[in-house]
Amino acid sequence: MNPDGVGLGASATLPGSAPRPSAGGEAATVNAQAPRAPICDPTGRVCRDQFTVTGPLDGRGPITLSDLVNFRPLVQVHRVQPDGWSVVGLHTNFYTATVAQVQDDLLLGIPASVRFTPVTYRWDYGDGESATTQTGGRSWSDLGLDEFDRTPTSHVYTRSGTFDITLAVDFGAEYRFGEAGWIPIAGSVSVPANSLTVSASEAKTVLVGRECTARALLGC
Repeated sequence: MNPDGVGLGASATLPGSAPRPSAGGEAATVNAQAPRAPICDPTGRVCRDQFTVTGPLDGRGPITLSDLVNFRPLVQVHRVQPDGWSVVGLHTNFYTATVAQVQDDLLLGIPASVRFTPVTYRWDYGDGESATTQTGGRSWSDLGLDEFDRTPTSHVYTRSGTFDITLAVDFGAEYRFGEAGWIPIAGSVSVPANSLTVSASEAKTVLVGRECTARALLGC
């Protein structure tokens, strides 16, 4: 195993013979009756012949995030409650339904699966404040809360104004060849979500042309 990253613990089965050790110390089963020159990816880290690859073979280095050129995680729509507006001093709720996802494509020229799992959510609320959470949040109704209640991803604006809110989701990645176990890849992939714009107003201003919930909240 490479001390600087996750090793490519792997094996492969060719039609035939006894195990032979790889450069990384793993064993690969090879057919002595029909030896074939292996076909390697450009980096030489993963080689294959007519076999099912269950992991890397030669131990020249781990799979890294830069190898995932055919894979990219998707971030679901970033939403805000109330929709596009806020009351100064009250909680505005932000959330996204981004979940773990598995993609199938070629990894170093070999069919593989990559699983992306969201691990952190980095929110910039546009007013100089930011937050990092381990949850993407949920709507007030899904959480069983009333409007303007505090949530793990809500934010309180302390002044009126129009604010641009951004979200970046950091994903951990794992890969596997065939039906082998998942192997983690060091580091994370950051993907931006759509940006939002929120207009925050003082309570008296909100009474004009806003939803009934704001009126009820303010006792009108």
